[in-house]
Formats: sequence, C-alpha cells, structure tokens
Amino acid sequence: MKNIPLSVLVVTVAVGAVIGAVTSSLLAPSQDPAADGPPPVVVEASGSSELEAGLRSLQKANAELLRRIAALEQRPVPTSNFSETSSVTKEDLAKLTERVEGWMASKTRVAALKDQVANTLQAVRKEETAARAQRKAAARRAGMAQRLERISQELNLSTQQSEDLRLEFEARALRNEEVKRVWEETPELIGPVKTAAHEAHQTALGRIFTPQQLETYQASQLGAGKR
Repeated sequence: MKNIPLSVLVVTVAVGAVIGAVTSSLLAPSQDPAADGPPPVVVEASGSSELEAGLRSLQKANAELLRRIAALEQRPVPTSNFSETSSVTKEDLAKLTERVEGWMASKTRVAALKDQVANTLQAVRKEETAARAQRKAAARRAGMAQRLERISQELNLSTQQSEDLRLEFEARALRNEEVKRVWEETPELIGPVKTAAHEAHQTALGRIFTPQQLETYQASQLGAGKR
C-alpha cells in the first residue's frame, strides 16, 4: 500500500467484515432450539427487508470505495526532488562556510576600497578648492597692487598714504566676505551689514585722503561705474 492511508484501509475492511457478518446471519438457517448458546434474535419480515436493503446499499458503497482504492494504487509514486541517498556532511558545511566567508571578505574589501576612493576624492576636492582660493586671492592681490599703484600716481599719494590705502583695500575685502556670508545665511540682515561696510570704507578713505584727493577719487569711481 504505497499511497492509501492506513485508516482508510482499516475502515474499508471493517465495513466489509460487518456487512459479511450481518448478511451471513440473515441468510443462515435457524438454530436448533436444543442447541447450546443464546436464543436467536427474531427479526420481523418487514424489518429484515429494510435491513437487507440498507446492507446492500452499504455493500455497494464499500465496493465503490474498494474500486477507488485499487485505482489509487495504480498511480505512480511521485518522485522526490531530493535523492534518498544524499546527505550533508561536516565537510560540506565547512566548504559552504568557507565560501560564504570568502564572499563576505570580498564584499568587505570592495567596501573598504570604495571608502578609500571616496576619501581620496574628498581630499583631492579639498585641495583643489584650496588651490582655487589661493589663485583667486593671488589674483585679487595682484589686481589690488595694480590698482593701488594707479591710484597713487593719479592722486600723487605719499608712501604712508599708499600703505594706508593698501591696508584699507584688504580690510574692505574682508568686509565684503562678511557681506557675502550674511547674504547666503541670513539675507534678511543684508541691508544693515552692507550699509555698515560701505560707511566704514568711506570713513577710511576720508581719513587717508585729503579733501581734494577724496573728491578726485570719488569722481573717478563714479565715472568707472564703481561705488
């Protein structure tokens, strides 16, 4: 019995045995009254007919069940996806563990390499930013030196006046950086900061130049479109 549950077979066989026993008792001749044993059970004719009909129906159902069981017995046993003789050994587990650890190690190396590349790129960008800032500052200093030399010649400034004007140009550059920072971070405060920077520059120019030099300088700035 390869496919049929044991409980089904037991019920089927038991039903068949009961049917056979009851049928035999109905069809067997009456016992001798003098024979030993309990007196026979007397069944009325009408009751016997109904009982026989029920037994025949039950016997028919049992035969159908047996037929189905036989048909099920003819089905091929499904093939398992796993070999009956296959088994996992400690060596197999060790090899699998080694492969997994190797894979994880390779992933770790790749992640470490990515981090190293990212850090290197960040350092390179930082150096490039610093280099650009240095070049910009150098260009600003060169432009300021040329402008200072031109203004000194146009206004006939003394050596002290030229030095004071150079220091003011550097201070103005710092104030402009502060104005830029405020504009980026808190633009609602840019008005007073920008006004204060402009007034500080004008005050310094009034201290460095004579009134005539200041008037000439301001006229030249207005003519050049600068304030």
